[in-house]
Amino acid sequence: ATIGMLLILKAFTDRGDAKRAWTMIASSQLFIALTIAFNEQVALAQIIIFLSGILVSAIVGYISLIRVSTIENNVSLNNFHGHIYEHPKTGLVFLLAALGLAGFPLTPTFLGIDLLFSHIHTHQYLLIALTATSFVFLELSLLRLYARIFLGPHIKTYHEIAYKSS
Repeated sequence: ATIGMLLILKAFTDRGDAKRAWTMIASSQLFIALTIAFNEQVALAQIIIFLSGILVSAIVGYISLIRVSTIENNVSLNNFHGHIYEHPKTGLVFLLAALGLAGFPLTPTFLGIDLLFSHIHTHQYLLIALTATSFVFLELSLLRLYARIFLGPHIKTYHEIAYKSS
């Protein structure tokens, strides 16, 4: 659980490559599933439900990042790039993948999170704290990743922008 938390915190504070941050976020989810599996006897079907949503969302999001990075040659997390202007469909697919990775209610991850949290006992305070905090920072880092890549003024200057005085 600590390794998963550290991966999420590293992805949350990362200013480098977006693909690396996305990979760290997806890997942290795998460590969380591994933590719960080592904690107590868990049915394989419950872990598969959790991981099916995670793996599909991780792959779709990574493909979206590859697509944007091959076209734009810059998906660093230093500034806001505003790629939604030229890539609205890819932005929507990436947003859905990020929501799926975070456990949005329309994905199997949502059910998997609930099933895995039911295997943490009430006396395991550290595991509860690490897992819950990991999910909070996971959602924040996913939204930060989406905002840095797709939102904000476009990096190319021929798109209209709203000035602060307007």
